[in-house]
Amino acid sequence: MAVFFNKPELLTNLKKKMRKDHFTKLLVLAIAIVSLSASSVFAQATAVSQNSIQHNEGMIGAQCVGGLVYDDNTWENGYGWNPGYGIGKWALKMTPATYPFTINQVCLSLTRTAAGSANWTFDIVFYDATGTGGGPGTLVHTIANQVATGVPIWPTVSWFDFTGLSGIPPLSSGQSYYVGLSYDPATMPSHYIGADESATTTMRPGYGYIQSAWAGIQTYFPSYKCIGVRADGTGQTFAHNIAVGPFLSLPGLFNSGVQKVIKAKVQNQGTSNESAIPMKFFVNGTQVNTSTIATLNAGAVDSVAYNWTPADTGNYVLKIVSALATDEFRGNDTVTTTVHVYPVGYFSTCWGTGSTAVGYPFYTFYMDARTDMLYTAAEIGLGAPATIQKIGFTVLSAAPQVMNGFKLRMQNTTLTTLTSFTSSGWTDVYTGTYSITTPGLMYITLQNNFAYTGGNLLVEICFNNSSYTSNSTVASTANAGRVYYNYQDISAGDGCVQITSGTTPPATLPNVCFQGTVPTGIQNPSGIPAEFSLSQNYPNPFNPSTVINFALPKTSNVKLTVFDALGRVVTTLVNETRKAGNHSVEFNASNLASGLYIYKIEAGDFTATKKMLLVK
Repeated sequence: MAVFFNKPELLTNLKKKMRKDHFTKLLVLAIAIVSLSASSVFAQATAVSQNSIQHNEGMIGAQCVGGLVYDDNTWENGYGWNPGYGIGKWALKMTPATYPFTINQVCLSLTRTAAGSANWTFDIVFYDATGTGGGPGTLVHTIANQVATGVPIWPTVSWFDFTGLSGIPPLSSGQSYYVGLSYDPATMPSHYIGADESATTTMRPGYGYIQSAWAGIQTYFPSYKCIGVRADGTGQTFAHNIAVGPFLSLPGLFNSGVQKVIKAKVQNQGTSNESAIPMKFFVNGTQVNTSTIATLNAGAVDSVAYNWTPADTGNYVLKIVSALATDEFRGNDTVTTTVHVYPVGYFSTCWGTGSTAVGYPFYTFYMDARTDMLYTAAEIGLGAPATIQKIGFTVLSAAPQVMNGFKLRMQNTTLTTLTSFTSSGWTDVYTGTYSITTPGLMYITLQNNFAYTGGNLLVEICFNNSSYTSNSTVASTANAGRVYYNYQDISAGDGCVQITSGTTPPATLPNVCFQGTVPTGIQNPSGIPAEFSLSQNYPNPFNPSTVINFALPKTSNVKLTVFDALGRVVTTLVNETRKAGNHSVEFNASNLASGLYIYKIEAGDFTATKKMLLVK
């Protein structure tokens, strides 16, 4: 979080000012507030910001133009680190178009304030992408003690070109490096890397490092799109080189017994025309299908597709391989992925492709927050009743502040826009504490499954903290009038109750995913099952919780009992009258030992049993 001000301010006003700057860019210089607690993330990052320079910086010698470039060469800001928190780093993800690829040039756009030295000493660093959430992982190479001479004073930003680099391990098929700089703010204070915050720039994964930990740059600067790091290099040319990938068609949901199509791109990256290219499809290391590409000229692109019907649930490794005997580079002839196969009736649906970072619904920069989000039936895409078991959000930057008094609520609704909070009709599907620890698609498993009726769905998230730190951001997509929220510091109250009014934010709705089950038995036109049934629990094996679904064609006295392998009763999950319909029950085995368990349903004259396996 950057701290901006243009005149001395009392520290009692500083919190409000810092939070305001999440939304309003002040046209002034950022400096370190050393009197803040060292544990505060917002004392670590600094920035410079001035709109007058926008669209002019490109006149100052752009470098690495033909290489790996993700910025638009305009610098709306500059990012740096304050002294006193250890080594600071900035790194941007670099992904070449062809492989193998060896980086031999790095370009950095740099600036400083008048307090900073004109000569900036730093290390150029290269990390693989094996870290948490695909972030920086292992340090693969360092070019130490590089010096940028004559770093200009903001608002001037200049490129510095480092050529003839050697010793950097080549990138193989599908690999990326995080490339950037590492320096000590204690000896090199008041230095900044150019920051592209243009609305038209596609956000590129970038990370900052301070206090021995990486975090997405958006954790500190929500307007971030890219930083001034570029790279270039050379790719090796082969006469015979068939590259496979990425997947062109990979279903988001696999169900046992349901056929799916898996399709992948195939490109001739060699200089020779090829014919009769053998292609192979593997599942868990076993070849299950083959095909042949008749001809593929140099530089041409084709594809292969295979049908696959998984026989059972579980994890499967899918692999499509080019088996050209004369291929001279095997590093790119395979594309692989791991998929999970769900039981028949299990669904997974997602909405939203945007990448705009928003702080709601996990806005922990305040003690309390409340957010209502509206998703239409068309966006959810099921078109029928279902049981929702999980909800997911795409986390762009994670701030692991624990949210106490965390409540996740849902309700079926006929609303089409939001202009206020909804005060009644909610079903609490998760209560307690929650925290976000890593970027990526994050699912919240509901404590109480929600009976979705197939129409519009209203989701509310709120929490009640007694402190605040930074906030996480999630990806969102343009969609006006579909979010209503507010956030406050309520020291002696509960934001879930006391926040009763709010605002409609900029027209973006968080991207969302839902997982759960849909009825799979024979249905009457009314939607009531035509027969009794007991489904296999999911997941299975499980740890520590699993869900058991059953269907009733009529109102019945139901008893659902769990036994251990010796036939002893472990627990009775249901022992009551249930109405006709589809039902879900969660079985939590936190206090039980690993092993085989049996569950039995008794409903009128209907009985059935199934087995499940607890693995801890």
